[in-house]
Amino acid sequence: MDHASLVATAEAHTGRLVTQNDEIIGEWVPVAQPSLAADDVSKILNAVTRPSENGTELLVAFSDGDVTETEVAGLYEGAVDMDRRPALTLTLTDAGTRMFFRLTADNADRYLAIIVGGKVRSVPQILSPINGQFIIVSPTQAESTKLATVLKGL
Repeated sequence: MDHASLVATAEAHTGRLVTQNDEIIGEWVPVAQPSLAADDVSKILNAVTRPSENGTELLVAFSDGDVTETEVAGLYEGAVDMDRRPALTLTLTDAGTRMFFRLTADNADRYLAIIVGGKVRSVPQILSPINGQFIIVSPTQAESTKLATVLKGL
């Protein structure tokens, strides 16, 4: 389904899940506060958002290559990105590596919603295919620690 059709279908749905022909094709997902996603969503040209009781929801399209917690092999706390912001490093299983590489290769220059604990935590732009390991950057050390706790509980 193309972007415009997904948006039109999503805007016609009042619930959280977006369906077409009894298939879930997307979801309105709350944007975590505070998070880099909260800072970045408004800057993404084609981001589709709507207000909610608790802030903002982002329309997230589903794909066959979505990576879930079952594909995460390891989590390392204490990393930082190039701007010295706190980050978590995630290592994927072999199956997760193949899936994520394909997903990121097929979607170069698009944005990828990182959803943890039912909330959008980050929306990085995919610059190149990702193979096996990636980081999730947080705006504060407290948010990074909270995110790690949520990830460990999955």
